[in-house]
Amino acid sequence: MTRVLVVEDDLQLVRALVIDKQARHHGVDAAPDGATAVRLAATRQPHRFEN
Repeated sequence: MTRVLVVEDDLQLVRALVIDKQARHHGVDAAPDGATAVRLAATRQPHRFEN
């Protein structure tokens, strides 16, 4: 399964992206800012980043 990290501060956009990626059978993590994204990237090791 491909794991995607969504980095976005607009909550509605994050929800839409998460729904879309889950419908495509991707694992999804979301971060509201760069610092959180770096921590998630280090621990979750996504295959792809989306902004």
